[in-house]
Amino acid sequence: MAWSSAQVYSQIGNLEGERASLDIAIQRGVHETRARRRRALILGRDPDRKLAQEDLRAVVSSVEAGVPELVSSILQLRDVDENWLDTVATSPAVNKLKDHELVRVARALLVDRVGAGLSIELLKEYKTTWSRSALALAKISFGDYAEAKRVLGRKEDILVSDNIQDVFNYACVEWGDSGTAPVEVFSHVTALVERRPFLNEANFLQCLALSSYVIGNFDATNSFLADARKALEGVRSTVFSC
Repeated sequence: MAWSSAQVYSQIGNLEGERASLDIAIQRGVHETRARRRRALILGRDPDRKLAQEDLRAVVSSVEAGVPELVSSILQLRDVDENWLDTVATSPAVNKLKDHELVRVARALLVDRVGAGLSIELLKEYKTTWSRSALALAKISFGDYAEAKRVLGRKEDILVSDNIQDVFNYACVEWGDSGTAPVEVFSHVTALVERRPFLNEANFLQCLALSSYVIGNFDATNSFLADARKALEGVRSTVFSC
């Protein structure tokens, strides 16, 4: 009953009533993970964030939490708890994840060098294409360009690869490692885009703008940047930028 009441209060915008119902639901263990996640969102607006920290830690540690709940809770916990990484590192929920689910959580950690270090630790045993790409990105965020290049593979293979994410990441890694932008690799990025449809997503468009700029195609650069700005319209959450 308390959980149902909380949903009704949420729909009519009564945060005080929703909060009271969520308190009861949590005390009785009814949909506790979801109730704690919702209460944490409400409490996040309150200067006293201790209870929000408690709820978010519980969600991040709960094996019942879905990946979307984990990712959003990790991001919010980062804002209210200076020890957020300790919670993530010891979370039974995070440590049971595999493949795509683990990659999604690992990407959420790429907010600073310490987070990137934990992301590397989580991904080091996985050999799938998705996890390899995510591991390379974590190595880049950590500042270990030589290791990122090793994970991505040989340059000659990258230049014939059709994995645009790996090609772009390799270009950035070589640029960071040598100090010189590898025009031929960025050129391969733009060539791959010309062969097939691409995502109308802000970060992807920014990457295409950068690639076009490096090879000297400034008209395409300006076009991709304009499209990236348009894609950001109405987006309230933070968007990763290359």
